[in-house]
Amino acid sequence: MINTYLEKHPTPEESDSQRLQDELLAVYQSSILDKPSRLGPFLAILLPLKSNIRGSGRLLQWWDKLSVPVLNNIGVEKGLALVARDTLLEILVYEEDEENAKTEDARATTYALSGSLLATWIENTKAALEEFDEHARFIAGQIQGILVAFGKKRPKVRGKASGKRPVLM
Repeated sequence: MINTYLEKHPTPEESDSQRLQDELLAVYQSSILDKPSRLGPFLAILLPLKSNIRGSGRLLQWWDKLSVPVLNNIGVEKGLALVARDTLLEILVYEEDEENAKTEDARATTYALSGSLLATWIENTKAALEEFDEHARFIAGQIQGILVAFGKKRPKVRGKASGKRPVLM
């Protein structure tokens, strides 16, 4: 069904993206919220739809909705850590040669999300060290893995990008 949707909407207009966002939010509210076992499959559904929900801060809206439940359940729900890692890396790394409006949105999303991840990592690392909080230690380790993997993608600084290399800004 997702592939069929993507074939019908290869370059979505703003109204299509907003309609998809609204439908996904309704599904989240009715079927995912307060059901941790469904977080991983829902993230797996969001991943291929990423390009169709880009723009207007939609991906950051998902970060705001999903970050706390995912981080709270990352060590409990099987497979959640892996799908969360893949989803975050897919959002963080983007191709510079995308359309200008998409590049600007991707750049803003990457900047905000990487900053939020770094702050969350610092907060959990501090809690793990000062309070001997094992859950915080586990979350810090997971986030550190995501940040290291992102760093290995060799993000460039604005103005130095060439070709199809990932860009951070």
